[in-house]
This record gives sequence, C-alpha cells and structure tokens, in this order.
Amino acid sequence: RQRQMCIRDREFYCLDQTRIKPFEDPKTKAVVLIFISPDCPIANAYHPQLKQMNERFRPQGIRFFLVHSSVDISTRVARNHAEAFDLSLPVAIDADQSIARAVNATVTPEAVVLARRRSRPIYRGAIDNQYAGFGKKRPVANQFFLRDALISFLAEEPLAVPNTTPVGCFISFDDPNPKRSHPKAAFP
Repeated sequence: RQRQMCIRDREFYCLDQTRIKPFEDPKTKAVVLIFISPDCPIANAYHPQLKQMNERFRPQGIRFFLVHSSVDISTRVARNHAEAFDLSLPVAIDADQSIARAVNATVTPEAVVLARRRSRPIYRGAIDNQYAGFGKKRPVANQFFLRDALISFLAEEPLAVPNTTPVGCFISFDDPNPKRSHPKAAFP
C-alpha cells in the first residue's frame, strides 16, 4: 500500500517538459499507466488502440500515460519513438525505474490502473487477448481486458477480470540499486 501512495503523490515529468501530478485535477478518477519500449513490437502495435481508448475515456476522468521504464532510455530515443509512432499520449521517462518498481510492472505493454480512492491497482495486466504468447497472435482480440475494466470502474461495478498476464517484452531491471537518482527521471 505504501508504494502505491508514493506513485499517487509524485509528479510525472513528460517528454514535452510538462510536470503533471496524476491526481492533482479533482476530475481525475483513475490513471492508466502503460509501460512501453521503443524496441518492443507488441507494445508498438498497441499505440493506435491506446490513442482511441484515451479519446474515449479521458472525458470521463481517466488519464492515460505511456511510461518508458529503462535505465538505458534517453530523452532523445523516447522523443524519436514518440515521433515515429505519432504518440499523442503523455510519455514519461522512468530512467530510475521507480514507477515500474512501485507498481510491480514487468512487461511492455503492461497496463496498471490506479484509482483515486483505492490503495491497490484496480486492474493490472494485458490490454486485450490479441497476443496469446510471444509470437502467438490472434487475428483480432476477442477479450478487451483494459477497456472492460475501465467501463466497470466508471459504472461502479466489480471488475470481472482485475488481473491478467501481460504478453510482451520484459522490462530489464539492470540497476541493482532501485534508489539511484536520475536528474531527468519521470519521478525525481
């Protein structure tokens, strides 16, 4: 519980140099963190769908953030990635991996949904079931885990599926010291 509160109270520093406190706006009901990587084809395939989800759910108080969580990510690489994939969602650089560690994210793409008044994530896992395993892709998804979780949350109904196993590229936690400080980290 303590780790989750740390995420809520910190600031995101995004590529466009904006400083955002995810729950600073009282209209924000939940924050969706999507962990991404410039080199993960599975994460990159979801960008158009995430843009559509943001357009659908943002007016209802759901904020989406893309998070690059790697000790090797640079602002230049993240900007080039954002341009190449026409990313319109806020992109945070988690160079010290404090965001991923705080929410126990391990894969790109992995979705973690934090609600304003809940101490634990309300949803964690895959965006949908299009990928059954690495290299095993369905032609189209037929289960939409993240979308359904957000719909249930907004309707104040219990989530049918609060956890799934994400499929994608592993986040490498190369730095054995998770408290190492990076001046331009997403959460200083």
